[in-house]
Amino acid sequence: MFFYFMMDDIDTKHLDEIRSTIKRKGLKKSYIAEQMGITPTTFWKKLSGQAKFTRAELYMLSDILNGRYEQQLQEIER
Repeated sequence: MFFYFMMDDIDTKHLDEIRSTIKRKGLKKSYIAEQMGITPTTFWKKLSGQAKFTRAELYMLSDILNGRYEQQLQEIER
C-alpha cells in the first residue's frame, strides 16, 4: 500500500536540497529514475513539484542518496 504525501509536506526547500545533492554527487536524473523504476519524465515532474512522491519512492530516493534524507522523511511523517 502506498501513502502519498501532500506537496505541502514536501516543500520547495526539501526539493531544492534533493536537487542540490543530486548535482553535488554528479548523479544523472535518468539513472535515479531507472533505479526507482519510474521514467525520467515522471521523476522530473516529482522533483519540480508537479507530481507527488509516494512514501516508497521517497525511501528509495533516500537510499540512492545514501540515506541523507532519512531523518527529514521521519519528521514529515509526524
